[in-house]
Amino acid sequence: MCCFRFKGIGYSQAEWHTCYVVLSGMYLYILESEFSANYQRCCSMASRQVFEVPPTSVGGSPYSIGVCSRGGDTHKALELTSTLVIEFRNEIEKAMWMKALVQATYRASAPPDVNILGDPVSPPPESSTPR
Repeated sequence: MCCFRFKGIGYSQAEWHTCYVVLSGMYLYILESEFSANYQRCCSMASRQVFEVPPTSVGGSPYSIGVCSRGGDTHKALELTSTLVIEFRNEIEKAMWMKALVQATYRASAPPDVNILGDPVSPPPESSTPR
């Protein structure tokens, strides 16, 4: 896999770098290699959106996915250093990661099953009045 990384004065230049990507729970980690002891970047999937990156936006790569803050314009998000762009080797790998990343955004946005005191969260009582 490769990640788009910004560099230079004012982060005005972007280039692909080989990376190792790990999705653990609701966090996405970018490492230099699978043997790295430390991550280069960590991204919570809460309040994020996952999108397919048009090949014309990243030098012709047809297998790229972007992860950015939810609610923004994805074309403008590609210009932000906070947006993570990952290039995969093929369509199958891209589709597999797309599904996993979208599921992680849903899990990260779901209300917790336990409140802060450790008690299970109970559903609201159902009303006996038909609606």
